[in-house]
Amino acid sequence: MLTIPPSGTVARLETYRFKTGMNVISEGVILAVWRTEYGLITGLPEPQPDTLYIVSALVRIRARRDDVISLGDLIRDDQGRITGAACLEVG
Repeated sequence: MLTIPPSGTVARLETYRFKTGMNVISEGVILAVWRTEYGLITGLPEPQPDTLYIVSALVRIRARRDDVISLGDLIRDDQGRITGAACLEVG
């Protein structure tokens, strides 16, 4: 097993939510339908030689950089919490 400690820096996507004007009614409960759009990446360092950045899959997909990877084949405990990953993903 390999343990990689967190760096303390978190890369995120700016997130914007908009009401669509649609509602879903289920069992007497009205739920508003929202649309989420993603903006710029924040907190992702510039590329450095021989360095990989482990980020969320959303940031990885948006960044489109070979040095940005995310966890793949997530391993979960009996309560559904992520405890590890079987691989790393790029691209």
